[in-house]
Amino acid sequence: MGRKKGRTPNFLSNLKEGRVRSYIKRKYGKEAFDSRGRLKISYLRKALKEAKDESLKRAIKLAITMKTKWKKPKPKKK
Repeated sequence: MGRKKGRTPNFLSNLKEGRVRSYIKRKYGKEAFDSRGRLKISYLRKALKEAKDESLKRAIKLAITMKTKWKKPKPKKK
């Protein structure tokens, strides 16, 4: 039959939590985070250029996508 190509429907649940965060923290230190502890997009983009591991690059790309394109809906005003 062969191997199934592509991601499983629940691929987000299979990701290692904190992988990108710990890599950025180890590489750039505290300056890569804002005052609330969130990652800065500029450091994610730097890390994407410098990373050598393909799976880490994919994880960083996903983090950039989630930060820029997947916005949380704003609560409705009453």
